[in-house]
Amino acid sequence: MSLNDLFKSLPDTRRRQGQRYPLSEVLWIIFLGISSGYVGYRSLYKFAKSNEAYFKEVLFLKYGVPSHVTIRQLLTNLDKDLVKKSFLQWTQSQEIGSLDWLSADGKSLKSTLSDYSDSSQDFCSIVSMYVQKTGLTYAIADFRNKKVGEAEIVRLLLPSIKDKGVILTLDALHTQKKQ
Repeated sequence: MSLNDLFKSLPDTRRRQGQRYPLSEVLWIIFLGISSGYVGYRSLYKFAKSNEAYFKEVLFLKYGVPSHVTIRQLLTNLDKDLVKKSFLQWTQSQEIGSLDWLSADGKSLKSTLSDYSDSSQDFCSIVSMYVQKTGLTYAIADFRNKKVGEAEIVRLLLPSIKDKGVILTLDALHTQKKQ
């Protein structure tokens, strides 16, 4: 499955009347924008606008590029779980070979902290396995700090790379013995 097939397979939840831009083309603009370091609706629009001639030619956009409002509405209405599941199926369909290096690491997500002044702070985090050779995230999982830890999530992701012969690098956090 190609990335284009993945984008085309996602259901468009917009009303038929509001589909001036095809979903897959807007997703390509968003994907390329985020890959180029543009984050946020207005920032993605600026990226699209600065590359408008290219996008009109390659994606056959009659009306130019979508506005930041269109990008925001499309992203807020997407089924995020379906996108995540589909994207992970695509990344895991990419070949990783014997002796490829994978790095597993967890990161806290900005603006998800709750109870910041309390000793029982909680925040959302993700753990990803990154293939260094291809630059792709091979596996990803999210978790809440109060519920489970990074080491446990990495152990849940390990079966996805079983028998692939890869070299896995981890933080020192993962060298702890059980108490």
